Amino acid sequence: MSDQLFAPGFKSSPWWWEAAEPPQRDNALPDKAAVVVVGGGYAGLSAALTLRRLGQQVVVLDAERIGWGASSRNGGMVSGGLKVAGTGLEQAHGPEQAKQIALAAAASLPFIEETIAREEIDCDYIRCGRYAAAWSPGHYRAMAEKAPLLAELTGLPTEML
Repeated sequence: MSDQLFAPGFKSSPWWWEAAEPPQRDNALPDKAAVVVVGGGYAGLSAALTLRRLGQQVVVLDAERIGWGASSRNGGMVSGGLKVAGTGLEQAHGPEQAKQIALAAAASLPFIEETIAREEIDCDYIRCGRYAAAWSPGHYRAMAEKAPLLAELTGLPTEML
């Protein structure tokens, strides 16, 4: 039996980094910034781009290269969903605020689609819905109980199969 845990040639970095490695920047930081965004993943870069389009001077800081973390390791899935039902969101903020938070999450889908179109991002994006599987009959029943609330809070259609 081999003493090696990994196969010869194993790399711990994703293969797509080799084809599109982000440039290393050593720019000096400005003395002042109107807005500093901490984190250069999808959320941070989206916030920075939005603020820049509104005329703000923005600096993005990240401990690693831009896009280094989870944003460069995801499966490419886009979801406007938010775990609302059963999370205490309604209890903590009230039903109206919970609904507004869920609607804002649902609005992320059109926002992403508009960004893809405006920036001409070649990413093979397709809006195709979302499937959540139950792992037991009890889990299925719990999902079925939450489905009407999810539909009400998000304004999105839900269907139990």
